[in-house]
Order: sequence, then C-alpha cells, then structure tokens
Amino acid sequence: MRLKSFFKINIVILLSILLSSCASFKPTGLYDIPAPPDMRANVNGFYSVSVFSDYVTDEIWHTESPSCISVENVFSGQQDGVGALKIKWDRPGGGCKWIGMGIGWDNWAPKDLHAIINSAAVQFWVRNTKGSSKGLPWAVCLEDYNGAQAWTGITPNNITGGTVSEDWTMVTIPLSAFDFITNDADMYSIKQMLIQFESAGEVMIDNIEIVPFKGSIKNQAQVAYTQVAPIIDGIINAGEWPLQSMQTENAIISITSDENNLYISAVVKDNDPLNNIQQDENIWNGDALEIAFSTNTTADANRTRYLFTDKHLGIKLNEQPIVWDWTAKKQLNNTTVHTKKTETGYNIEASIPWKEINTSPWTPGNIYGVEVGIDDGSSAGARKFQYRWNNSYTEGFNINPSLWGEMIIKISE
Repeated sequence: MRLKSFFKINIVILLSILLSSCASFKPTGLYDIPAPPDMRANVNGFYSVSVFSDYVTDEIWHTESPSCISVENVFSGQQDGVGALKIKWDRPGGGCKWIGMGIGWDNWAPKDLHAIINSAAVQFWVRNTKGSSKGLPWAVCLEDYNGAQAWTGITPNNITGGTVSEDWTMVTIPLSAFDFITNDADMYSIKQMLIQFESAGEVMIDNIEIVPFKGSIKNQAQVAYTQVAPIIDGIINAGEWPLQSMQTENAIISITSDENNLYISAVVKDNDPLNNIQQDENIWNGDALEIAFSTNTTADANRTRYLFTDKHLGIKLNEQPIVWDWTAKKQLNNTTVHTKKTETGYNIEASIPWKEINTSPWTPGNIYGVEVGIDDGSSAGARKFQYRWNNSYTEGFNINPSLWGEMIIKISE
C-alpha cells in the first residue's frame, strides 16, 4: 500500500510540473529561416525556356545529307556565351525533297505550353554569313509526342527591322502564331521544335529561348465605321477616308464601312496604269486590287485554311472595272467602282454592298483579319508583281488566312 501511495504522489507531482511548464511554451514554425525564392529562369512557371545555348547535344538532329544541309557548332562570332550554330543548306542544289532539323530541348521531356500560349514567344538571334536577305525561307514547327505538328512561317514581321544581315538580328515568333488547331497538335505535351528550310542560304543562329511576349507581330490598322459615306468618283478628297491607311510599297489604301456597304480607296503609283485585259477569276493577272478578310471575330487568326466566313474579293482596274468574288466564284452586282489616272499612276474608289457578299457588316469594337494586295499588271496582259500590306515577303494570302494582318473597327469621329 505504501508503494502505491508513493507512485500516486509522484504522478501528481509530475503532472503539476508539466502543466505549469505548458504556460511557458511558445509556438515555433517548422523552419526558422524562410525558403529561398526559386531563381530559375521561367515564363509564368514554365521552366524549359532554353531551347539551344552554346553547345550541340544529342537533342539536335538534322537531315542526313551533306549536300543538302550541314549544322556545325562554332565557337567564334557567336552572339553571346560560348558557341553558336552555323547552318548551311541548299534544297534545290542538294536534291533533297525535305531539309530540316529538330531540337528536342530539355532532354526530350514533354513540354506543357498551354499556360503560356498567349504570353510567350520563341526568340532567337540570327545573322547571314554573307550579304542580307528579306526574311528567312523557313517554317518552324512544334511537334507533340503523337507526331502532330503545329507550323508557322517566318516573315519580315518576325524579324527586327525586317531584314537579316551580317549583323546579329532578333527573330520573335509568338507561340500563338503556331497552328495547333489544323493538325490537332497537343500543346500540353510538346516533344521537339522543327525547322524546315527552303531555297538556300548560310546563317548563324544563337540563343533559342522561350521568352515573355505580349501583343502582335501582325500589322494592325484602324478601320472606320463611318457615319457619312464617301463619294465614289475616283477623286480622293481629304476627310472622306478617316483614320489610318494601309500602305504597300506602291500604294496608300483606305477602307471604311457602314451598315450597307464596304468602301475601298487606293492611291497607286504605276508607270503603266490601268492595264488589265483579263476576265472573271483571272483578273489578278493584271492591274487589280485584292482584299481578303474575315467576318467571324472568333475565327482562329492562325488558321491556314479559309472558313466559309472568310472572303476574298478583287477589283479589276481598267476603264471598265468590275468586282469579282473568288470565294463565291462570281462577279458581284450593284457595286460602284471608279478609276482615275493621275500623274504618278491612278486612283480607285469602290463601294461594295454587304448583301452582295452575303454577310453582315463589320461591328465596331471588334478585330477582324485582313490583307490587301495591289496587283501590278503590264500592257502585255500579265501581272508583274503583287504588293501586299501585311506580308510583303510571302505569297498565298488568297488561300492562307494566317498571312493576314488585323483591323480594328472604330466609330468614325
């Protein structure tokens, strides 16, 4: 009994000590020192930002034909760091059906781009080893692990200054420019970047990276939704064509609209004006004005095929002009077109009813795709050249909407 009493007394004393000690306990974090911030380079949490830097590794491959392409790791003349890539290719001379290279960066791990698709770009530096060129005859692709491919081209709009010279020049390709929709490419699981080479050339490239990017590399124009329709007489008066104009190398083009009509004017420099002997769908093969545009604001701007809501119209430019609708394959009725020769070329003004092209008018506040081209014909009856507003380097806007620029519809002041 004495032993039991002894243990009871000691247990009571021990509990008293513990309870009195609890009054002096203080809460303490698991770590007294906060974790250091993540200093790794990233774009909004995407960490696989370095596609190529300095050294050729087993992540890089190319067409196995020395007569078509050579890819060399060089360690002099680089833009930055230790090394760069020197690429020489010749598709026509080498006899290869396809010339390309691939980079399975980040040790070929799947790359999830979906969170940065509208806020990042592929960016790299390039220079010619000799001379200068307008643009790069390349197409760039992001390929997923199922082999589906999202492609885009490189135009002067992608190149700082529009020209590749012997000096290092930056090239920027927004991720949003890659066509993930057409071939159902999976932006959640990108395997590699491909570059397809056309024509021939020799360049150095360095520091291919994924970088933050906002905005657009496409030309943009403000197009007025006018309250007062311009007079269609071939005389372009000041104030008739409000807001910004689109310019090509040989023309100043203005577009406006109202609820009834689309209006187009142009002041064109031409030493041999208003020559077009073609008929119907062939009017492009002489002096003509072409315009392609969207009527669907939700259409993917990087689609490479026309939708039913896309339009491609042409105005034959001679003394008896007509308007041709290539998408509907017919001449349009109830249009008004006037041309007028000037000391330096000609003027053209046109009015095209929206109902004639079976669409609703553009809505103020929206953005639509658009491209305008001036076809320069000769007295011999054929087109010599086509001047384009958004994509002066690459032909094919008549079939490929990804080559269009953008127009923002505004209310006329």
